[in-house]
Amino acid sequence: MNAVLDQNVNQELLLKLLKQRSSKAMEVLYDQYSSVLFGVIRKMVPEEKKAEEILYQTFTFIWNNYESFYPEQQSICLWMIGIARKLSLKSIPHQSQKNLNELIGRLNESGMSKEKVVMEVVLVHGVKAKQLLHQAGIPERDLKLILHDYLSQMKNAIGNP
Repeated sequence: MNAVLDQNVNQELLLKLLKQRSSKAMEVLYDQYSSVLFGVIRKMVPEEKKAEEILYQTFTFIWNNYESFYPEQQSICLWMIGIARKLSLKSIPHQSQKNLNELIGRLNESGMSKEKVVMEVVLVHGVKAKQLLHQAGIPERDLKLILHDYLSQMKNAIGNP
């Protein structure tokens, strides 16, 4: 069996084959990560058809811009999630101050911790950190710690300490 078709393919081999523009490597990448990326996109873009378009755009971007990926800086999963998030954010309208107030209010009322509210607002709803600092009155140092802790947890969860 071709090693590229193996779902447990060595990450290093997969990256090498992608660099060589192997369509089989792209198939493996899609099989391994499309559900994760689609989940990230759907949290930000509830419309399924639009989310599917963004997933397609994400993999097209990955194929066309693979040389901009640096494995020594981050895992391929984090790189792809970043691309999916950026493309998703481009597709949703900018949060107005009134909408942001309502969103923060709803999340606070739901009983979420301050940390979870911050992550929901920044990562899922695409609110800029500076806007959140101003609107929610969270000290900048606290926001940086929350984001750092969350990203560390995310890296550990996907196996990139």
